[in-house]
Amino acid sequence: MNTKPNEKGIALIITLLITALLVTVITEVIYAVHIHTSMTQSYKNSQTASLLAQGGVELAGIGIKDMMKEKTYTFFKEDDLTKIITTGNNILSLKAEDEQSKISLNTIVYANGEINSDYYGIYLRLLKTLGLD
Repeated sequence: MNTKPNEKGIALIITLLITALLVTVITEVIYAVHIHTSMTQSYKNSQTASLLAQGGVELAGIGIKDMMKEKTYTFFKEDDLTKIITTGNNILSLKAEDEQSKISLNTIVYANGEINSDYYGIYLRLLKTLGLD
């Protein structure tokens, strides 16, 4: 072997540089694959959630129509307020609530401190009916 004294170990240095470059490239490829796999899974999950939500809305509409088909009025008894629909492995639980029967305490007094006489009168009647006045 005919080498000069200052070239000893150059093959080792070149091998280590090539190995470092290969490790860097392979690490970047693995990271890119991981990121794309995560993005694909996230997209799949969001699409599944969207479809389930749309299906839930449609099933709720069907359930409400089913709850109302024998009624000629919109008043529900306690037994009429809930309905459970099963389709395959999925279960949809419906509960109807009358949002108009709720009183928001924030509507009794305006932001400027004035009393909203309409809602205040309703609130007073409610308290009187419940015996809390």
